[in-house]
Amino acid sequence: MKSKFSIIVPIYNSEKYLENCIKSILVQTYSNFELLLINDGSTDNSKKICETYKELDSRIKVFHINNQGVSHARNYGIQYANGEYICFIDSDDTINRRWLENFHQAPSADMVIQGCRIIEKDVSKNIILEPSYTIGNERFDVLCKIGTYLNNPWSKCYSTEIIKKNTLRFPEKCSLNEDLIFVLNFLEKSESLCTIKEYDYNYRIDNSHLTKKFYNPTDILDWKKQVQNSLLKLCQNNKECELYRTMTSNEFAIFTWYVIQFHHQTRYCDRKEIYSFLKSVYQYINLCKLEKNRFVFFLLPFSFRVLDIAVFILNKFYLLKKSCRK
Repeated sequence: MKSKFSIIVPIYNSEKYLENCIKSILVQTYSNFELLLINDGSTDNSKKICETYKELDSRIKVFHINNQGVSHARNYGIQYANGEYICFIDSDDTINRRWLENFHQAPSADMVIQGCRIIEKDVSKNIILEPSYTIGNERFDVLCKIGTYLNNPWSKCYSTEIIKKNTLRFPEKCSLNEDLIFVLNFLEKSESLCTIKEYDYNYRIDNSHLTKKFYNPTDILDWKKQVQNSLLKLCQNNKECELYRTMTSNEFAIFTWYVIQFHHQTRYCDRKEIYSFLKSVYQYINLCKLEKNRFVFFLLPFSFRVLDIAVFILNKFYLLKKSCRK
């Protein structure tokens, strides 16, 4: 592979883990890289940490911007990336010493993907990929196997030339799972893909400081449309493509989870579109003979209808009871 890497780290109130993240990057066995720290309007000690390390290593560039979200921070970093390849690392994650070396020693490709270690509290799980090198539509078999691993931008390196030539960016108006849209759009514009067996990225799951995020139902529907459009372009409008069938099934599962979570926030017009989508995907799954969970998919649109009716009756009962008290 070509030699220089641009590592982009979006940062927002990450003082708890940020130093470990930066240290793990600076001790890489492969040293030809630049580190772009994008401080997205942090209100904690993150800004000071960035400036401290900037003084210690000339490979570090620090940018302080107003808080506009992780997608904007990554896009901002892309503008200033000078390496032949771009990598993304989350500010609460770390990488092992040979992470960049693994990419450097891999066969030259537009995108190289390696596995990761998922860490939650004291439990860890290794995601190990089967080594491969594919071109064009041959990539689809590999992409089918790694499936949901496409939902994130990290532990991958991307050709900077392809990103900048095609003005590929993370969608800033999409508030959920925007990473998948970026990855699909990159794959559509690229030609070659390499997967390697190493797994030197440490992805941390820390639920201790998270608050539950609620999404506007319109955003959920918009995300669904964007993912489907990107997927169709990648599959060259071939709905019979195995990748399209596999990713549609995965997307449906994710979309259904969001619908269940935020069902009561939806307006009636939103719900009509959601029911229509659920039915259309079930029909597609039935047509493609995707047996897995078909019965569950079939019941979901009707279960939401029943839930609506139950909520309506309870509301009427509550109002009646309240009026009787008066």
